[in-house]
Amino acid sequence: MGGFMDFISLLAQSSSSEDSAAAAAVFGGIGLIFILIWLLFIGLGIAGFVLWLISLIHVLQHNDVKDRVMWILILLLVGTIGGVIYFFTVKRTYDSGGAREPLPPIGQ
Repeated sequence: MGGFMDFISLLAQSSSSEDSAAAAAVFGGIGLIFILIWLLFIGLGIAGFVLWLISLIHVLQHNDVKDRVMWILILLLVGTIGGVIYFFTVKRTYDSGGAREPLPPIGQ
């Protein structure tokens, strides 16, 4: 790590305008990369939260989801990972007609 810090120190101490421009370009590029990575993580966090919220609303609104209580607990305790698992294993199959408790016969 010392080599990198020496390089940064040399860029910061440079007196010529060319070296100053190079230092500004290096620091600007590093800053841009950090901002883009930060925005990527923020976007993934928001998408995960939305998927979790969709999963939680779905399981709370549909009484005929198999193992409903278990899924509510998983979603509340595990969070985003539980929401992703629920969305792809239960909600998608539920919407296509599966993952439902059978209804009792009419009149009973």
